[in-house]
Amino acid sequence: MQPIPEPRFTISEHDWPTLHWDLFLEVEAVLWSWRLLADPRASTVIPVERTTDHRKLYLDYEGPVSDNRGTVRIIETGRFRPTSKFFDQFELKGKSLSGLWRFACIEGSECLIREGNVKSGELRDS
Repeated sequence: MQPIPEPRFTISEHDWPTLHWDLFLEVEAVLWSWRLLADPRASTVIPVERTTDHRKLYLDYEGPVSDNRGTVRIIETGRFRPTSKFFDQFELKGKSLSGLWRFACIEGSECLIREGNVKSGELRDS
């Protein structure tokens, strides 16, 4: 029996309406989605806004977005593993953004916090 692969994630740079990054987490048939208001490659505390669920095609999509809503470019993709049953903490297994992440409320605003960046070969196996 084949093991079930871990779900995927993608972070895309999106230039509309202003520059931001979209985090997509594959949860069953949809992508749970957040707008990241700071570059996740350069920040450890990132203000976020929950957005509507997206279609799974955005895990691999780069190019123009319909209705003149800018362009998206993938900056990171890989596997993720929830480390809590509420999906508020998770482990990313990408090329450059591997590590532990968690959502938190800081001064009334929701943020995504990078707990640590580790090389993907050092991550725990499930």
